[in-house]
Amino acid sequence: MKTCNTCKTDKNLDQFWKKPSSKDGLQAKCITCFHDYYEQTKIAEAPYVYKIVCPDGAYYYGHAQQIPSMRLRTHLRQTGTSIAKHVRAHNWTANDVTMTKLMICTSKEEAATVEANYIYQGSSDPLMLNIRLRAKNKETVETERF
Repeated sequence: MKTCNTCKTDKNLDQFWKKPSSKDGLQAKCITCFHDYYEQTKIAEAPYVYKIVCPDGAYYYGHAQQIPSMRLRTHLRQTGTSIAKHVRAHNWTANDVTMTKLMICTSKEEAATVEANYIYQGSSDPLMLNIRLRAKNKETVETERF
């Protein structure tokens, strides 16, 4: 038996998905609570292009359909992304950065194209974080995909 961190109900171990990195090898949320959480946060909006701006002026472009606050938290939880690395290097939190919708699009493809255009237009700006990570890897200029 294990207690779900969300609903606080004792459930059989087969009611939790596996997570090798946790002490007991299982997710903290039961499968039911995970599904409920996912349904509330997955695709809640029309595709849009956004810009995340840090207090020092560094910024990052992206596109998503996820609720903006969820998208920002997803970025900052990840370890290998340029925006997450930059925020952590300065000990900032989600409250220290701003995320602004730049354009609402009619499709994911349109959002990806608009995002790519923003990145291309700012390709010479050293404050744009989309470029910084790619330049370090000596790859072509393109957005990060998660």
